[in-house]
Amino acid sequence: MPWTIGPGVPLQNIMTRLHREMAVGSADVLVGFAAERCEGLHYGVAHLFGRVAMVQTSCLDTAVLSNTTAEAVLSHEIGHLFGAFHPGPSGAGSVMRYGPAGAFDQQNARIIRMMRARDFTTGVPGVDEAMRKAWTTIYAEGHASDEPNPLAGAIANAGAALAAEGKMPEAEALIREAVGVDPSAARVHAGPSPERAGPPAGGRERASDREAAELPGDRGADRAGLRAAQARA
Repeated sequence: MPWTIGPGVPLQNIMTRLHREMAVGSADVLVGFAAERCEGLHYGVAHLFGRVAMVQTSCLDTAVLSNTTAEAVLSHEIGHLFGAFHPGPSGAGSVMRYGPAGAFDQQNARIIRMMRARDFTTGVPGVDEAMRKAWTTIYAEGHASDEPNPLAGAIANAGAALAAEGKMPEAEALIREAVGVDPSAARVHAGPSPERAGPPAGGRERASDREAAELPGDRGADRAGLRAAQARA
């Protein structure tokens, strides 16, 4: 479906508007494609256990790395929707760590097989306790060391979304669960001003191991939800 946003719009802003202006409807997922400047070498963004992904088909006026083809970025971001994360050094060659499209490391291949029948409409709350434990066990085998636990971020943002709807007891429960998963997760505890709101994401986006992709204000939404939950605690 054609969708026009205009030139010179940062990828994160495109993602925010995609959420606001395009309905997923009955589809399992929504993927947006754009050709813009790759701000800070951002090539794509997706929500862990989400339904929406954004892919840069080309980078205007900026260098494109040989391993960031649109096919590889799409494969990487769809992986995040199934729960795939950024692996550690043992995952070298994986599409989740700058490898070619379709080349998944053993850890993420196991996660995708485990999650292949999941209902995308349910988000992270639809990932039951047994699957979360299995995901955590696989994640503990090795992962990128310089970013927060993405499951903690996904759970925290689900809580922030409930807080925005005024469902404070449910929001507090999820945010506390997120802190329990990873107390050091920056996106759970703090962030920029709350006027920049949106769910967290992980993406194939930088020429470094960090790769922590976020919508504008992801952490602000988390902080606002956490403050609201604390106010009721």
